[in-house]
Amino acid sequence: MKRDTFLCDDNWLGSYYELCIELGPTGDDHRLCAALAQVWGQPQLRGSWTTRCDYNGPSSPIECRDGFVAPRYGIIMLTPEISVGCVTHTVREPDGSDWLDLCVPTGMLGLAFHIQYPLDYPTKPWMAQIDKLLAQIGASVFRSIPFQLAIIGEEASGITNAAAVTPDVCRYSPFLFPEQLWQRLGLSASSQILAPGLVAIGLQVP
Repeated sequence: MKRDTFLCDDNWLGSYYELCIELGPTGDDHRLCAALAQVWGQPQLRGSWTTRCDYNGPSSPIECRDGFVAPRYGIIMLTPEISVGCVTHTVREPDGSDWLDLCVPTGMLGLAFHIQYPLDYPTKPWMAQIDKLLAQIGASVFRSIPFQLAIIGEEASGITNAAAVTPDVCRYSPFLFPEQLWQRLGLSASSQILAPGLVAIGLQVP
């Protein structure tokens, strides 16, 4: 990806296509930093940088203080031929959970794919490719830092959480469930094991 393309503000507009990870009860800075390091250590990602102007420079240290981590910018390789900009955000809910979101702006996706709403699988086959990649990243995080729940999709953050999720909600986005939660919800259709103890629901075949 060229520097000018990465820095162009227009390419960072639009909604976010996300991998949202509910790490666990709020307040664990070490876990939050470790999960961020695990995401940015994936071979499909390059970065992370504290500003977009740091493009192609060395990665800067990840610091977490009282749950605050500044957005981190980088590049994600969607296919061997397609790389676009991405960003991570963290959220600390006062009485809930710590969340880590890996986000790809639809402005960036529009450089590689046809973006037209609504985003649905029958007309946007590229979505299944991205879902598979984000699920692989989520599984890699889970192997080192078991989490409570992960959701994939456009503006996936805020859809639900591990305490409130229901089978009906799972019809709208791919989910990654620890096996215990998956069993409690009674979900079996279209499920697959991604890692020991982690089950994916709703992933489409690319």
